[in-house]
Amino acid sequence: MLVQFIENGIEAEKRKQQEFFELAERLRSTKDPKEAERLGDQLDRMVFGGYCPGSRGDVEVRVSA
Repeated sequence: MLVQFIENGIEAEKRKQQEFFELAERLRSTKDPKEAERLGDQLDRMVFGGYCPGSRGDVEVRVSA
């Protein structure tokens, strides 16, 4: 039972990492500033759990053409 619990935790962490890298790649490759802002917000929530110290929503998102 303990082994299964640990294996499930490892698999969940792998899925979370995969989601993070896919989201980061989408942010890196988007050309749309609104999409970049939305994806950046998603990454913030994923990393900081909805709380990002110092972020007041006035962060400038730059998208290279």
